[in-house]
This record gives sequence, C-alpha cells and structure tokens, in this order.
Amino acid sequence: MLLMDLLLVMSRLMKMMENLVHDDPKLINKSIKKQRKQQQKSVQKWKDRDETKNKARAEKQKARNDNIQGRIQAKKAKKIEKREKKLMRPGFEGVGFVCEMMGLYWVAAEVNCAGKNSV
Repeated sequence: MLLMDLLLVMSRLMKMMENLVHDDPKLINKSIKKQRKQQQKSVQKWKDRDETKNKARAEKQKARNDNIQGRIQAKKAKKIEKREKKLMRPGFEGVGFVCEMMGLYWVAAEVNCAGKNSV
C-alpha cells in the first residue's frame, strides 16, 4: 500500500510541475489491449510462416525422392535393355538360349547343343 501512495504522490507532483503524466487507467488498459492484440497477430503470422515453410520443405523433399526413384528405375531399365540386347545377339549361347536339334527345342541350361547334359 505504501508503494501505491508513493506513486500517487509522485504523479501529483509531476502534474503540478506541468509535466505530461500517463496515468489515465482507461488509456493504459487500451494500450495494453492493443499490445496484446499485436502480439497475438504476430504469433499467428509466425505460425503461418512456419506452416508454409514446412509445406514447401515437404514438397521439395517429395520431388527429390521422386527424381531419385525415377533415376533408379531408368538405370534398372537401361541394364535390362542392355542385357536383352546382349541375349538377342546371334550365336550367343548362354543360360536361357534355345537351340534346335533334330526338330526338338531344349533349353541350353538343361542340355547343350552337343546333346550332353550340362553340369
């Protein structure tokens, strides 16, 4: 209580000295409300900015992952295409090659063209 009395006396002294004193409770409350509103507005803006940043980051990460997967798939397709091209070469006798002997078709992995069982 002593502090309040001291403040009251000081404000009255300041008024007597014709200095500008801001002690109107209505104006003080109004300014406090204004500051709180501004603070809430700033907090909301920050949240929006943060959400936008996170969305952009997620979109970039998704695009990056899609690009990486696309490159991996392209690489696999190229390897398969290269292998298929190699297998289609005339005279290539590897696993899966079908040779014709006496009108019958045998898979080279089971029997080679000379008629002997492969080991």
